[in-house]
Amino acid sequence: MEDQSIKASADDSPRGRAVGFTMAMLQRRFASSVYAVRRSLERMRDKRKKILDDPEAYRREQIAKQIPEDFDDRTEEEQQEIISELEDVVVSVDPSTLKEEILQLNKLIDIAKELEQREIESKLIKLKQVITDQGVFKDPKNETSGLYGT
Repeated sequence: MEDQSIKASADDSPRGRAVGFTMAMLQRRFASSVYAVRRSLERMRDKRKKILDDPEAYRREQIAKQIPEDFDDRTEEEQQEIISELEDVVVSVDPSTLKEEILQLNKLIDIAKELEQREIESKLIKLKQVITDQGVFKDPKNETSGLYGT
């Protein structure tokens, strides 16, 4: 992830700024929970898979987001000009780049899952220790004091 942060900070394009923003958001998520990071990574991966499955639909969707509200009220010529400008702005999707990003995201998701499992195991170990220290596992027949004592 550090490599991506360095690349993003050097890239002032809209894509570079988006990657930089994403890295900053993930760093904040790391501070909150591994689960939140994993879910963010999975959403990012799923979006890329969706784009890869139907790049033309994604392109149309991006154009539709940029069409002004009064588009239908404009002349045919004005509408065509707007669409032409938007088509120039919407970058075509590079399948090899998307596939590489999906692979990288899958690796990060696997790491996050491992960390989640360790976190759960660590909490269970701590819980067992607290319960043991409180005497919950002591046999009440053998104890005259403690949690079950009289």
